[in-house]
Amino acid sequence: MVKYKLVALFAAVATASSAAFVSSPTQPRVFALSSTRSSTSTSTSRAKKSVRERTSEEAVSLIRDVVQAAFDAGPRAAPSRTLQAYIAISRTLQDFSPIQRPGRQAEEFSAPVALRKLFERLGATYIKLGQFVASSPSLFPKEYVLEFQKCLD
Repeated sequence: MVKYKLVALFAAVATASSAAFVSSPTQPRVFALSSTRSSTSTSTSRAKKSVRERTSEEAVSLIRDVVQAAFDAGPRAAPSRTLQAYIAISRTLQDFSPIQRPGRQAEEFSAPVALRKLFERLGATYIKLGQFVASSPSLFPKEYVLEFQKCLD
């Protein structure tokens, strides 16, 4: 119950704060991403919009979706994911560090190997990204493709 009250509160704040982005109630203002756009182009002529080109109503909707996703994930999602990333990075660095525990020897550093190990330790999403690297030899360097093919097993 508290979770939904907080979502409603964030949505209300987002709605109230979005009033600064609207020039009049009938004509929402649209913001350009860069200042290098020509004055003859319009935001309606392009199929895709950048974040800054969206109306305030679309911005409010986006904020609501982000807040809802954050509450659905729970309060421990961000800290636990950060800890998981820290552990993955530190263990990958330990594999290639010249200072090792007794009985272990440091691996010779190779960027593709280090990146593959890091992806494997970060979890399923990164393994899928590694599988994409392995299956796209025209997009990535050959040594990365060969190393990430180990993720296809």
